[in-house]
Amino acid sequence: MVGFRDIAVHRYRDLDLDTLRAIVRKELGGFEAFVAVMLRGSG
Repeated sequence: MVGFRDIAVHRYRDLDLDTLRAIVRKELGGFEAFVAVMLRGSG
């Protein structure tokens, strides 16, 4: 996860969105659901 953080913060242009999506699903559990709820509430 530390290596990913380095890329996400310092080399974000190298970030592969498929890799990001896989990490979010695996490591952060319900993060996508949380974001969806927050986005629905912000409109």
